[in-house]
Amino acid sequence: MQKIILLLVAYCAPLIVTGQPSGEIFTGKEETHVYAIGNRRMTLKTTRYGQSRDVVMLSLHSNETTSISAARSVLERSGGILISLENNGERFVTFSRRGRSYTFDPNRIFTKTGVRATLRQHSRHHAREAVRSVEGLARFLLRKIPATAVLIALHNNDDGGWSLDSYKAGKDAAGIHQPEGQDPDDFFLVTDRQLFQALRAAGYNVVLQHNRRAHDDGSLSIYYGRKQKAYVNVEAETGKINEQAAMIDAVVRIVNGKSKFRNPAK
Repeated sequence: MQKIILLLVAYCAPLIVTGQPSGEIFTGKEETHVYAIGNRRMTLKTTRYGQSRDVVMLSLHSNETTSISAARSVLERSGGILISLENNGERFVTFSRRGRSYTFDPNRIFTKTGVRATLRQHSRHHAREAVRSVEGLARFLLRKIPATAVLIALHNNDDGGWSLDSYKAGKDAAGIHQPEGQDPDDFFLVTDRQLFQALRAAGYNVVLQHNRRAHDDGSLSIYYGRKQKAYVNVEAETGKINEQAAMIDAVVRIVNGKSKFRNPAK
């Protein structure tokens, strides 16, 4: 059963960042929602900066704090919405149900195939009732994202781990752009060709997902790709706050400058 608690909080001392044309600095107003899954009460924080609903930034991995800091520094200037899943600084979510423990990756739960695979990978059990519980969390998360918003997913990686190079083999990519000298750890993954072209023109590492052939791992990029909706994953190496903030700012400027990147209502 879903339980939601709304808690409004205004941040008292927002970070002052130059670059906002009007000079306005937006103060975050926070709503806290709680979802019960097994013995866990998962907290989802939605922080609104100003009135804009065109851009939503989402953090699903609680241990990837560099991306959260980078996103806040941009949102205080640009406005928008930040949604973060709170999980005690951990990447994977663990819960118990009927005496059994289950673990899953919260960015692998947006298709049925993905839910089953992540439970199978990280748990000894993947009972039908556990699958239903995780699918319920996915629906809960998706309902918090305005339908017309371009979703910017926030992720961090380790040096030499997951990177743009990971897409060079296989069928997941419809296009890859890697300017000479760019760190492959810092890159964009997009579902929209026009966003791919805009980020390529801006000189960034960027991967265009092949929305029909990409492996179904249950991630949000797969979900959005199948819906033919605009999605951007901003991936940067842990600790590179300034670099990731610049990447996020570039996406926001592109999206806010061209209404064609707003998603359809359905």
